[in-house]
Amino acid sequence: LYRLQREFKKGEELLLQSLKIDENLVAQNEAGAIPFVAVNLHDLGQLYAYSNQHAKAEEKYLASLKIREELARENPLRYQPDVAETLLNLGKFHSYKKRNTKALEYYQKALVIQKDLARKNPAAYTPDLSATYHNLGRLYQRLKKYDQALENYQLALSMRKEMMEGNPDAYMDEYAATLTNLGIFHKLRENYPKAEQCLQEALKLDLQLVKKDERTYE
Repeated sequence: LYRLQREFKKGEELLLQSLKIDENLVAQNEAGAIPFVAVNLHDLGQLYAYSNQHAKAEEKYLASLKIREELARENPLRYQPDVAETLLNLGKFHSYKKRNTKALEYYQKALVIQKDLARKNPAAYTPDLSATYHNLGRLYQRLKKYDQALENYQLALSMRKEMMEGNPDAYMDEYAATLTNLGIFHKLRENYPKAEQCLQEALKLDLQLVKKDERTYE
């Protein structure tokens, strides 16, 4: 635990130093540094979220989002993916905090952008889109909106299966994760044959992952 705390502290120090440098460049009218300010703020948001510093996490995420939305208004093609990234992480953050309405709001905003990006460049942006569908499935399940939960899980599963078939090493774990959640969903709904089918398939994949990389997946 102490080692982990030290790593978070070191990460925070490095990111704050980088942020200060970029903010100073922006103050000197170096417009090219503005995107890097947003990156540092976003990364600090992630760091604080992982270390349970929730007020700081939300503050940094929102500051990053504001900058990225401004950049995207000027250059959507370049910066819309960054907006979607921060929206997705804000959705995860609020979902973790059980702020379901806010989580849904951010996920749905991310979804609008990701659908458009995935239509234009499926290889690059389908993984992010599948993550949002997966997270929406979990959120709707918690809200007991079971039809919507199932729909989103199935969309994520379909995408992740195709991703896995194209690149098993990169996406097998994501496909297995959605299978597991779908199995738990079906168990909750007392559809035991479906639950068993999903969980057995997920187990088979998990065993393959452990065999390939015991340290990561054990």
